[in-house]
Amino acid sequence: MAARTLPACAAVLLAALSTQLLVASLTSSATRPRPPAAPRHASPPPPHASAPHPAPLRRRATPPRPDPSPLSATALEFAPEAVRRTGARDPSGADLRCGHAIPPESILRTVTAEGAAVSLSLRASYAGETAAEVYTWSVEVQLTNEGSLPLRPLTVHWLVTTFDAQTSEVQGPAFRGELPVMRPGETWTITESVRLTGSPTGALHGSFQIEQDAKEASEDEEFEVGGPAPSFATFNARVGRIALSPDGREAQVPCVDEASEAMLPLTSVSSAQKVMLGALTSVVEDLSDPANSRYVFQYTLQLNNVRPDVLLLSACRIETVDEQGQWRHEEHAYIQEGGDETVKLMPGAVLLFQGRFSVPSRTANMHGYVVLIFEDLPERTLTIPVARVGANAGRGMVPVFQPYVYPFGRSVEAARAEIDRSR
Repeated sequence: MAARTLPACAAVLLAALSTQLLVASLTSSATRPRPPAAPRHASPPPPHASAPHPAPLRRRATPPRPDPSPLSATALEFAPEAVRRTGARDPSGADLRCGHAIPPESILRTVTAEGAAVSLSLRASYAGETAAEVYTWSVEVQLTNEGSLPLRPLTVHWLVTTFDAQTSEVQGPAFRGELPVMRPGETWTITESVRLTGSPTGALHGSFQIEQDAKEASEDEEFEVGGPAPSFATFNARVGRIALSPDGREAQVPCVDEASEAMLPLTSVSSAQKVMLGALTSVVEDLSDPANSRYVFQYTLQLNNVRPDVLLLSACRIETVDEQGQWRHEEHAYIQEGGDETVKLMPGAVLLFQGRFSVPSRTANMHGYVVLIFEDLPERTLTIPVARVGANAGRGMVPVFQPYVYPFGRSVEAARAEIDRSR
């Protein structure tokens, strides 16, 4: 079931295994893992069943002020981007094979000093031209734990390149947010659908960011209800580059650099206290009016709870910066009608919600945060940052826009602080 679109942050609760990976040019279709591993905290709905609708939401005028500051870098214990960028890629290495014809399949093994080892394999099969100049492949992704430690895939990053060197990047929670603990010897498989527009040939590669020596929340004795998450070590497991060719043969596709910090893809992923948050933006063409410089974008946020705690949706703040540097923000807090109808994020489950914003430019940046409350300790809050993400009414990544300085020398940070003080 898709999340409902509301003018502000509203939520639909979905069980694990019933969601889709946040994607831009990459879409997913579910396959069952091998061996089957049922969720330990939440059961998926039966076939064709819809996830329950939450009760109508009542807006509260003033959101609770999060503590610590939601935009502070100290709120992040696990930064997927930082993990992914560790170590330089060798263009001639086994994962990229730049300058050579590459096949539509690859397998790559990653080993850590602590005893973690994974193999990641890809295999692409051409599915045909699904629309005019839109070419589609089915890609099987298989991850096997070949080491001595239990592992948990946390996030995934994909980079899709066309034959003429046009690129798109996708970031999101791994395995559509189920985030399984993989015991030694276990294999999980997922099938992705990859689309190229305007070019029948391209390439795909990426990486998974993985927690080593992972435990289920119910098994982790270091976890305290409402307390900080125990620290965990992570590593980057790369996926070998494969060709996307209509005839299934090898193809030589140019290598491109991954996006620099000055460019933003249309997806992002972040984490705080073992709650993952993926973000995706897309233009709403029916509501946009380019002739009058009005562009409407929809954002989708996906929360994944790896904690043992039941969490309640409390507040959402979205900030945008357009091409001219104009800064906008909106804040919303919600209370359910009746305590029994509160929208909950159960342990091991997924929460999707959507909203919209409008800007006078074709591209923009978006970031913000979501505030959650512990059900058993309602005085405690948990703030999850929305990592900065691009929005584009066209195609491709967008630059990072800096907000302009307000009159009389006031910066955006000063204006934000004044808003917080006025609560």
